[in-house]
Amino acid sequence: MKLDRWLVSNLEADEARQAMIVGLAHFSRSTGCRLIAEGIETDLELAVLRSLGVDLGQGYLLGRPLPAADATPRP
Repeated sequence: MKLDRWLVSNLEADEARQAMIVGLAHFSRSTGCRLIAEGIETDLELAVLRSLGVDLGQGYLLGRPLPAADATPRP
């Protein structure tokens, strides 16, 4: 399950969105699915997401998109 960028943007300033993400994190753990935040662009967004129990993410802060041919395969 992915958290869209609009949920992540300026997350530190919105307690309602933080509460919703806590609920979605609980739901994902309870159902055995993975929760991934997309569009992480600031250190503060990453820190808040981690504090809310979101362990997976993607975004410009974590790395720029690459062509598939340039990506290092994961084992």
